[in-house]
Amino acid sequence: MRTVNSSTRLYGFFASLFAIYFSLLFAFPARAQNYNFTGVWNFNSFLSGPGAPRWERGTLTVAQDGTFTGSSQNSTGGSSSPTGAFSVSANGIAMSLNGEFSTSLCMTDSSNSMISCSASLSDGSADLVVLSQESTSTSLANLAGTWKGAVLSSGPSPSWQQVSQTINSDGTFTQTYTKSDGTTGGTSGTLAISADGVVTCASGACVDSTYASVVNPAATVLVGTSGAASSAQDANLGVLTRQAASYSVAGLVGIWELSSIATGPGGPWWESGLLFVNTDGTCSLTATSSSETSISQTGSVSVSNNGVITLKLGSSSVGFVDANVDVMVLTNTWSDGATRQMTILTNGSSSALGTGADATWSTGQTPYDSSAAGAYGSTGSGAGFSAPGSSPAPGSSPSAGSSPASGPGLGGTLKNAGMTEKEKTGMQSEQRTGSSAAASGASSAARAPLPGTQARQPAKAATVPGAPTIVVVTPGNSQALVNFKLPSSDGGKPIKVCTVTSEPGGMKTSRPGSPIRVSDLRNGASYTFKVSAANSVGAGPASQLSKGVTPGSAPDAPRLLGVKSGKGQARISFKAPASSDGSNISSYTVTSSSGRKASGTTSPITVKGLSATKAYTFTVTATNRFGTSCPSNASQSVMVR
Repeated sequence: MRTVNSSTRLYGFFASLFAIYFSLLFAFPARAQNYNFTGVWNFNSFLSGPGAPRWERGTLTVAQDGTFTGSSQNSTGGSSSPTGAFSVSANGIAMSLNGEFSTSLCMTDSSNSMISCSASLSDGSADLVVLSQESTSTSLANLAGTWKGAVLSSGPSPSWQQVSQTINSDGTFTQTYTKSDGTTGGTSGTLAISADGVVTCASGACVDSTYASVVNPAATVLVGTSGAASSAQDANLGVLTRQAASYSVAGLVGIWELSSIATGPGGPWWESGLLFVNTDGTCSLTATSSSETSISQTGSVSVSNNGVITLKLGSSSVGFVDANVDVMVLTNTWSDGATRQMTILTNGSSSALGTGADATWSTGQTPYDSSAAGAYGSTGSGAGFSAPGSSPAPGSSPSAGSSPASGPGLGGTLKNAGMTEKEKTGMQSEQRTGSSAAASGASSAARAPLPGTQARQPAKAATVPGAPTIVVVTPGNSQALVNFKLPSSDGGKPIKVCTVTSEPGGMKTSRPGSPIRVSDLRNGASYTFKVSAANSVGAGPASQLSKGVTPGSAPDAPRLLGVKSGKGQARISFKAPASSDGSNISSYTVTSSSGRKASGTTSPITVKGLSATKAYTFTVTATNRFGTSCPSNASQSVMVR
């Protein structure tokens, strides 16, 4: 793309490409699964900070041992042959890229088809690398439909824009956008796609020699880059998601893995972590950021019928989700009014979390162990996350230009992810004690404390943490989400992992904090749970048992029996579904072919307000506390009198 204004034409395509990257980042640290990245991957890299504006894109060929070679081009016209390796460690998946960074924490989706990695470069830039498996069987006809997403720009004019695009089967398209400053516009043209799934603009107003995007194998996400032919032009990262006919909050329930990057005064800045969405639309975030802070916050998520997502965590982020409900892309502006943020989330609910003996971490350490290089919050020399010259020192307040303490969009209360305040206070106390003793000599040992003060006690040895407190357990389909409060005492050492034990069965599931999702439960059976916390000393006592909950799923579809027409109405008879997984059905809804609906608790249900002499068909759905069934078979067409 040539400039910010003209490059907005292609933003929709870019957005989709980047969504893929982000989804991958989340999966790595949280899952115990076999990783197989062998093959050819398309990648896009996008910078925020001193190195911006800059993008790089190309392909990597990954061998069975995780090493890779590749070829790429960057926004200034240069080319390179990147080499490096993926590796699995105690902290999940790491990526080393020779000449760029030594360690980057990565995540992947449940099918290992997308990877995203975030790191801080030596010049202080934040780098987001997104990879997707090469698609070799996608045609322009496969792209036909409505696509929505976002574009983020870094450089002289940091901004974001939300994009809506309609692609026809011959590659022609029209697009509209709304920018972060409220301005609107649009473009059109004709797309072309190569044999390896690279999308470009062949003709029309969208033509830009800097633009290219890639499509994922499922043809539901486009991710692309453009612009930054010189330092006077913005670099653009875009993610577009193919839209479905309708959406519901029930479809969003599960674990979403997220990556964010911000441009403008608050950059360079990145964030990665996990978002847990409950059946009632409440959600909780556990994440870390480039400023070496950990983030934990609760909020809510909603989705309109046309796929507009609103995520409220401190402030609101708005965006879209793809038709397969696999990828979300959100944008927001920080409270400073100038820092622009893009967040990409991928649905990780179908993968088992790393738990107990099932977690095959090569070094035997706990996932997210902050003592290991590359872990969240690590300050070791190999971590590769510290942004020199941009991140506040541990324990200090963010300065101008760093992330605000109120939480930029997805943020919350920020806590140092390295040394705890308790440890720092203890260290300072010991230093003061030592210097005081040296100055006053042996006589200080016999000196009585001043009136109203307490004599200094020797530092206590660290112990195991106290017991957590379970707040609520939310059942789902073959699973339960356990929300809990950490113990008031960490024993003097940071809590590294929490473990939920389910009864009956004694199955254990571990994560760094709340909430913890327990999978592989039997629908219709009652379960209780307890949770314990562990630090470097060991595991502490377990919480009290939770109240019993019964997992379940949305009911099967009812069976439609018949329709009796009347004057301006029709009465529909049906049979209850054979299975509702032990959860009582609360209502049934009949929908006519014209869209008119009626609800009730038993059969039959009458739909009124129908037009005379017009033919209708009908379907019926059943709803319980876990969701709504698929529609029944459609009735035969009937005429209404």
